[in-house]
Amino acid sequence: MDDIKHNAHLVFDMLAAAVADDTARAADLLQQIGESSTPDRMYGVCCALAAAGTNSLRSLYGEHAPDLSRGDMWAMQTLPNAGRDSQSSTWASRFLIAYANGDKDTPLALFNASVNDGDRHVDDVASLLITVTGITRLALREQNGAAS
Repeated sequence: MDDIKHNAHLVFDMLAAAVADDTARAADLLQQIGESSTPDRMYGVCCALAAAGTNSLRSLYGEHAPDLSRGDMWAMQTLPNAGRDSQSSTWASRFLIAYANGDKDTPLALFNASVNDGDRHVDDVASLLITVTGITRLALREQNGAAS
């Protein structure tokens, strides 16, 4: 249980560092988490990031956020782009949106496919962190602008 709490603190610290634009610290923490995690634990890390992203999306959209109980769903448009970064960015968007929509099967399937493509897995998880960081920064800017 202490490992889980420690990992939770590392994930929180990683996201906080990324949002604060301390990319070196965020990268170091992501590496530390990745090196000490089993695939099951890393899936939990991705879900924790997706939960933070979901909260930021809800904060951004407020009363205009999809109401899942009414059958509304989140959707995210990604722009077409070539290359490896695009694949990982698409993976991150799909993971986040499936998680935000309460879909239990798709995030797990996406994660397992990523793990099985070991070369891409690190890029996928890093892209999820980058995606959630961007959404969180935007939500914070909106909150700070509304408070002014």
